[in-house]
Amino acid sequence: MKLSTDRMKGWLQRAVAHELPFKALSMVFAVIIWAWVQTQQVVSQRTRAVVKWTIPEDFSLVDAVPKSLVVTIKGPQGLVRNVKRRTLRYDVDLADADQGPMAIDFENRALKGIPEGVEVVQISPPGVDIELDHRMSRTVRVVPAIVGDVAGGYRLKDITVEPDTAKILGPRSLVRAIAKMGTDVVDVTGLTSTKTFELSLAPKSRMVRPEAEQTYTVTVVIEPIIAQRTFNAVPVMARAEGWRTIPSTAVVILSGHASDIRDLTADRISVQAHLPNPVQIGAPLVVSFDPSKESSGLEVVHQGPKNIQVVGIEPSSVQLEPAK
Repeated sequence: MKLSTDRMKGWLQRAVAHELPFKALSMVFAVIIWAWVQTQQVVSQRTRAVVKWTIPEDFSLVDAVPKSLVVTIKGPQGLVRNVKRRTLRYDVDLADADQGPMAIDFENRALKGIPEGVEVVQISPPGVDIELDHRMSRTVRVVPAIVGDVAGGYRLKDITVEPDTAKILGPRSLVRAIAKMGTDVVDVTGLTSTKTFELSLAPKSRMVRPEAEQTYTVTVVIEPIIAQRTFNAVPVMARAEGWRTIPSTAVVILSGHASDIRDLTADRISVQAHLPNPVQIGAPLVVSFDPSKESSGLEVVHQGPKNIQVVGIEPSSVQLEPAK
């Protein structure tokens, strides 16, 4: 095994050292040919060039302008490859421009950052039409953008926003037509309680912006829908053994959250008549419903939520007499 390894090393040494000057010269020629190809072979390539806009201080653009362009360049392969490492830029200086529309031709503008020997053969887009207008600021109302529906049995009672005004900035032709500005979307889908959102303004035009960046507090007030429901033939029962009520049924009116009232059924409701203490001998025993008192002679008992309230009982008084 050792002999085989030694033979291999020897063969490699002879192969490398054999005619070494000729091999080195071949390598030099290969490098020269590669460099010649890089400088002589002409190629095309697409890349991007940023556009730097200089606008007069008291003017604004009416429409959005491109922030970059697609340019096709042509030149020696080596130079074209290196363009990707550079920042190409078109400068559009409108410092001396006046109000109104104008055409910007990029084909007649110098491309900054392109190396010598490389030329621009195509620009997309080759030009744009723009319009300058005087800059204007205005105070407008802030209106939350509400979407969705609250949960069933609840309603949207109120919406507040703080602050309720904003100062906006932009071209006069756009700003003077704006009286209010919406916020980012507020989704109230499925809400069952009041909720607060921190949001930003959402201008409809990219050329109109808030003069100062800030958040707006939108409070959505949610409350349950209160409903009344009448239950007929509700049984009236004496709370004491050996007594009965006259009449034995009553009409009960309950009030509460709409969903709770909807789910309540008559068989889960009763009227309880409390025997007065002390009992007056020889006089009719009459007990009444009195909503102003914590303990009333007539009490409605139901299996619904505690927030359900008794609006009324008809008749509001019943008579108790010994059961036969």
